[in-house]
Amino acid sequence: MGASVGANSQYVRVDDHGHHAHSAEGDNWFAGVDARFHYDAGRTAGHGDWQLGAEYFYTERDLQEHVEHHGHWHARDEFTERQDGAYAELIYGIAPHWDVGLRAEALGLTNEVMTSHPTNIVSEGTSWRQSSQVTWHMDEGVFLRAEVSREDFADQDDSWVAMLQLNATFGHHAGHTH
Repeated sequence: MGASVGANSQYVRVDDHGHHAHSAEGDNWFAGVDARFHYDAGRTAGHGDWQLGAEYFYTERDLQEHVEHHGHWHARDEFTERQDGAYAELIYGIAPHWDVGLRAEALGLTNEVMTSHPTNIVSEGTSWRQSSQVTWHMDEGVFLRAEVSREDFADQDDSWVAMLQLNATFGHHAGHTH
């Protein structure tokens, strides 16, 4: 289990429209919680092992809007943006050195963001991603993973993404002294 929290007093975003510009400046903070459970089946090289993990995070930004006309910036309204996200995943060892996994992610379950023209807070849609993967652990620090994801960005664009990755870790870790 874990928790995280942080703050930033230097958040700035600028939208330049050529003949005028908007900026949003202010403070933001975030908080999150996560949990992961590992089950060791006691069989060879991860066969029968499984992991269940999940995380939720939330962020809030208190912003002052500024507008630039003819080279001069003027303070305008104040806004509070709110966004959150979460994921859950399950990984299962189907054979020695092989595992499969499923993952679901959501960004913007709460998605209240500042717009311009006119400037106000609107509630945007949620972005979703569902992924599946198969991984071959060739050695303790090397694995090859194939992954396929379906992505839906705030009800605007659907896409499929396929990825093949090779990960290698060099050097020793806490479990070994070599």
